[in-house]
Amino acid sequence: MREGVHNTDIIMSYLFNLRQSMKAAARVWEKGHYPFVPGADFLLYLELDSTHPQLPYEAGKEWVRRCDAILILNGLEDSEGVKAEYELAKKEGKIIFFELDQIPDLQGHENCDFSLAEENKEISDNLKENEKNPDI
Repeated sequence: MREGVHNTDIIMSYLFNLRQSMKAAARVWEKGHYPFVPGADFLLYLELDSTHPQLPYEAGKEWVRRCDAILILNGLEDSEGVKAEYELAKKEGKIIFFELDQIPDLQGHENCDFSLAEENKEISDNLKENEKNPDI
């Protein structure tokens, strides 16, 4: 029975950390950046291949290599994955933030490339038109 309690503690801790990370990601988004939350992909890794426990760590490292900066939230700095990502970010010369207030506020998302969104809207409009005229 002890094992069940232990598993519940791990799950609750994961969900709490994920919620904190998502709150921070929302603030980063509001500042005009595009956040990635590694913990949010963890369930995807489990679905893809739960027999390779290093998969989330390797994917996290790849995200660090591709990003401009990382944010390490208070309370997560003891995570082995976060430690590895921090060391890689230092090695790669990435900007490392420890507080949300350190992240610069951009002028919103007006510099975003929404061409794909426009293309998707066009496809959606065409599909709707085809539904109205099935003979086309």
